[in-house]
Amino acid sequence: MSDESDAIMVAGASRTLRLPGVGANFAELVMAAKRDNWSHLHFLAELLGIEVDLRDVRRSQRLLREAKILLGLTTTLSSNLLSPCWTW
Repeated sequence: MSDESDAIMVAGASRTLRLPGVGANFAELVMAAKRDNWSHLHFLAELLGIEVDLRDVRRSQRLLREAKILLGLTTTLSSNLLSPCWTW
């Protein structure tokens, strides 16, 4: 297989396996690995490390979005519970 066909295969597999960090950074890391003479294990560790970091960022973003929704909901509930509801 050629480098180009290998890159196409990795891009397709990364989409199928839902690994966007791998797909987006594969070509750049291949060049760095060739330039710096990385071992296969080091290359794989770098590639997977990027994927893990991206997932951590997306998870943090998702949790912050959800927390703001819950914060808004609890603030609304608190103000409704604490406001007097007397009618004279």
